[in-house]
Amino acid sequence: MIRALHFSELPRMKEIGESFAKEASYPGGFCLDHFVESWGTMLKFGLSEILVHEKDGRITSALGAAFIKDGFSGRPVAMESFWYVLPEFRSAGVGMPLFFAFEEAARLREATRVIMVHLAELAPAKMKAFYESQGYRMVEQTFWKEL
Repeated sequence: MIRALHFSELPRMKEIGESFAKEASYPGGFCLDHFVESWGTMLKFGLSEILVHEKDGRITSALGAAFIKDGFSGRPVAMESFWYVLPEFRSAGVGMPLFFAFEEAARLREATRVIMVHLAELAPAKMKAFYESQGYRMVEQTFWKEL
């Protein structure tokens, strides 16, 4: 079952955050305190949602998104920030329901555009093919430089 995580439950995201940061070699790693503070604020003000799937009380996958107004047009957009499934649950079919629940949340919030991202090092061809099969088109790429 997919559900929205309440801000009081944010500490339960530790396993997901640490696993994602390790697999993605995410610069700076994962800081649970910062995650709780930043996402807690966004959740309390209704600017974001974290959708989760659980099994036996364990969060197996999560998709976090911001619901904001486009800085140029003012139109509402839904922007995915992370979408992650723990490795041992990837064949269990829990990732796709999160994706579809996010798109439905975007529709309910009357978003005019959904923005999905993925890390370039993690299955880029597979993700590109998936997004295109769902009607998305590549619009922008990002480049990072560590300082």
